[in-house]
Amino acid sequence: MNNSMVLDYGVGSSPIASVAASIKQAFNGGAWDQPGITSTSARNNPAQYGIGYVEASNFGSTAFEGQTFAGGNAVLVKYTLRGDTTLKGSVGLQDYNTVLANFKRRARLGRR
Repeated sequence: MNNSMVLDYGVGSSPIASVAASIKQAFNGGAWDQPGITSTSARNNPAQYGIGYVEASNFGSTAFEGQTFAGGNAVLVKYTLRGDTTLKGSVGLQDYNTVLANFKRRARLGRR
């Protein structure tokens, strides 16, 4: 996988809250200089790149970046362009529509 990971947790509770907290801590206002899930590439260009994540059950596929996982018991993480709500590595109309549909809504963990 290229700048991506699948955290396949099988049975039990999802680690998505921990993943989100780890990314937020590392992000540190765009500095990407704290411990956690971080990215040197995002640190070098924080206005354009970041790390996205989603619960696999909300992803709509059982494959991600060439890896397969059973059911929706996985958290998907990807270094990508900011605004990439589908974790495909680019920003397009579908991403724009997702942003518009969720504009001014309170963020919920695990949602793209």
